[in-house]
Amino acid sequence: MKIHHRITALMLSALMIVPILGGCQRKITAAGAKANLDPAAKQRLENLNPNGEFPIVKQPITLKFMVGQHEYQKDYANILVWGEYEKKTNIHIDWNVVPNASIKEKRNLVLASGQDLPDGFYRCSFGSKDVQKYGEQGLFLKINDLIDSYMPNFKKLTTSMDSVRKSLPDAEGNIYALPAIQDAPEVQMHPKLFINKKFMDKIGVKKLPTTTDEFYELCKAMRDKDANGNGKADEIALTSNSWGTILRGLYGAYGLQNKGYRNANVDLDPKTNKLRFIPTAPEFRQLLEYVHKMYAEKLLDNDIFQPSATLNTNIIAKSSMDLVGGLMYINLVLLSNDKMNDFTGIEEALKGPNGDKQWNAIMANNATKGAFAFSKTNPYPEATARWLDYWYSDEGSRMFYLGVEGKTYFKDTDGKYKFKPEVLKSNDPGQNYDAIVSTITPFAGGGNPTLLLSKYFTGNEMADVPAKAAKDLYKYAPKEVWDYFIYTTDEMDRMASLEADMLTGYYNNVVPEFISGKRPINDQTWNDYVAQYDKMGLSEYMEIYNRGYERYKKA
Repeated sequence: MKIHHRITALMLSALMIVPILGGCQRKITAAGAKANLDPAAKQRLENLNPNGEFPIVKQPITLKFMVGQHEYQKDYANILVWGEYEKKTNIHIDWNVVPNASIKEKRNLVLASGQDLPDGFYRCSFGSKDVQKYGEQGLFLKINDLIDSYMPNFKKLTTSMDSVRKSLPDAEGNIYALPAIQDAPEVQMHPKLFINKKFMDKIGVKKLPTTTDEFYELCKAMRDKDANGNGKADEIALTSNSWGTILRGLYGAYGLQNKGYRNANVDLDPKTNKLRFIPTAPEFRQLLEYVHKMYAEKLLDNDIFQPSATLNTNIIAKSSMDLVGGLMYINLVLLSNDKMNDFTGIEEALKGPNGDKQWNAIMANNATKGAFAFSKTNPYPEATARWLDYWYSDEGSRMFYLGVEGKTYFKDTDGKYKFKPEVLKSNDPGQNYDAIVSTITPFAGGGNPTLLLSKYFTGNEMADVPAKAAKDLYKYAPKEVWDYFIYTTDEMDRMASLEADMLTGYYNNVVPEFISGKRPINDQTWNDYVAQYDKMGLSEYMEIYNRGYERYKKA
């Protein structure tokens, strides 16, 4: 069975009834027959143990991977998980470690030369277009057959996760990279809305907001009733790491982005059941009017248009001064440590002016499409596939995110997995939790070719307050969450050109002006704003989007 962009019901049925190990053993036999005509392949396969068995290879081999390094991963090659997995597999990885800030430049230079390619590109920030581009150029291996024959764990996920299966192939059915997969609402729900309960208690508000109007009134009360008790009207009722995050968190209250945020500017119009361009929808105007009102009355942080890095630092500082009343973010790390316990997540989605009560800020199971790509010169593609496949299993996920049972983690009496207290101790008082954990596991920064599961992940999203908020809001999430649509290379190129004009050049400049009041929102300014998209090629843009959507639906 091959994974194509179009999988028939008959093929799916066969997949369900054929034991994975048996099916893959059959494929290995077929591959072995082919190896009779290819001495190098025959030698590789003779050194490879059958699927499911460890070590993966009988005689040790070395693979060379380029990897993007998060700032906390000071000694990436010597992370405990990698050493333990080498013992388990007989495969040593020679890591070419590149800081995330320069990974795109470095990988592009290597690929442009076509010389001295690594055997694989691990977490090198490849977007969907990059994967397709380098795959079609022949720099990345087409891996459909490798998945079929050597990756039973990953293949099983493609049958259970609809969006993953649909979004993997290109328009011709070719798969050129492996994704980062997540099955964790705590991570997929981004952002959540957190409220300062201490402020609420001070001003005598008992009930968390359930509508946009109630939230607005709460924000006003925080400001006007001196929620922090310092005698000044200096409370910042709502802040975030960007104005875009604020909008994303409020989209659901206006019925927007109703298929999740992978396709950030397009959703399905409930009135027509056709694709809708969100930035020109009447409901988007309503949302902007609401956010502008919050900004104009200084309920929304007026520093919201600062660069995220500066804004994040400022939010921590403001929080430490007891100024923050509400935070729209994935977790609580933008708050000072001594204020985190003051906050709680809203327990239900905010109902908007048109009766919409949704929380649409959710990502599909496929976190990123290009988490790992096989170089065309990889000398051991089958062994590499097996090395990767383990991380898509339950057991592999546990090891990737926690390390070794008894050595780095334990299971408590409530059945929860936790790092052992002694491994979280550090002689360096300046080290934070993420830096310490990064000596054990490689997960910092995300985007890894793995299966991320709630029960094993220990990131900040799993703390009690954000985890509960995610589970509460998940009840209001879309039933269907879209993933990457499928385009030809020419379509992707044209879309990129149109988006550079319409979104990067126009939307990203005009929307902040609407929010801040620099550009007033009235019928004339709104009509002019909408008309400008038409002049920039919105009709062509949506035609391309529709073609990608139709392929995705049929995949």
